Amino acid sequence: MAQQNAGNRTPNLSCRDCPTLRAAQWRVLTQAEVERLDRAKRTAAYSPGEPLFQQNSPCEGIHCFASGSVALRKTDGHGNSVLINLISEGSTIGYRCYYNSQHHAEEAEVLEPSTICLVPNNVLGELLAANPSLGEVFSQQMAKDLREMEQALLESVTLPVRGRVARLLRLLMDRFGEANETGEIVLRLPFGRQEMAELLGIQRETVTRTLNALQSDGVLAHTGRTLIVEDLDRLLDELEAE
Repeated sequence: MAQQNAGNRTPNLSCRDCPTLRAAQWRVLTQAEVERLDRAKRTAAYSPGEPLFQQNSPCEGIHCFASGSVALRKTDGHGNSVLINLISEGSTIGYRCYYNSQHHAEEAEVLEPSTICLVPNNVLGELLAANPSLGEVFSQQMAKDLREMEQALLESVTLPVRGRVARLLRLLMDRFGEANETGEIVLRLPFGRQEMAELLGIQRETVTRTLNALQSDGVLAHTGRTLIVEDLDRLLDELEAE
């Protein structure tokens, strides 16, 4: 059975100084519990293309992202693999697997240089028992995940392709976008058109045609994995129109 990748150890990352701790579910922990978390966590640095964990591998705990991003993929019995989600810094994954006492239902592949901590199952159990608020926060996150999945399913059925592409670009701006000297938003994506198509549930050629149409309309420019949102207002208008 495939095992989790160990990554390269970077033991000097402290939970006390990590901004992710204040943004993620761990924010409800007491100072003593943060110290327990800090002693027990296992921190590793990952390079693009490395597996964080593989589908059907045992759940060893919850992963907390200090930096970087991964792609979650699901593979069926015939070997067909589909990108189902992107996870970036400030996030945690693995809690649904922990609560279900199951193996990972998907694989996680690192997209860009990442620093990720693993909180082992036994320590997570201690923290949940000592601080009921932590369990409540994870329950709220699972409910939020379900709402987002339902919304994504609704949009895949009801929205035209142009609106779906615009929504994805707006989401990617939060994770991979930065303003250049002229105020345009530059997205340097760690994946290509095929991965965008998988996230949208459409063909790669359809993504390319839609991006070309948006470029012809002056909304954006695209070359390879770099997209420049030249007119943010018009991109947002695409969302409001839909």
